[in-house]
Amino acid sequence: NNVTAAMGLAQLDKLGEFIEKRKAIHDKYISKLDKVGDIKLPPVPGFEYISSYYFFWIQTEHRDELAKFLLDKGVYTTFRYWPLNKIELFSEYVIEEYPNSDYAASHTLNIPLHQSLSDEDVDLVINSIKEFYAQL
Repeated sequence: NNVTAAMGLAQLDKLGEFIEKRKAIHDKYISKLDKVGDIKLPPVPGFEYISSYYFFWIQTEHRDELAKFLLDKGVYTTFRYWPLNKIELFSEYVIEEYPNSDYAASHTLNIPLHQSLSDEDVDLVINSIKEFYAQL
């Protein structure tokens, strides 16, 4: 409807600013979480495109424990993208195992990344992750 369209157009005016803020958070995560525990970080975008920095994922053997620890600190995280070969609808077409998709599904944790995060919010995420690994 017209109201939704007007809101969308207003948001488009802010898109560059939103992406810039998300990129700054992404870059801070990359620099501050490098070499923390067993965390694997996403590759840094190096293509000739502009990323939306939609989410930031980490991979760890301690995914579920870390997610609970972060939630106890007030940091909401998510798991995403269950492997399609594990979904009943597609199971009849699966002819082999897909260990990489299984690994990604069981080790990947999305940490907060959006333009409304304050510097203090980002520091809380980073410091909480470091605190989790310091106690292991």
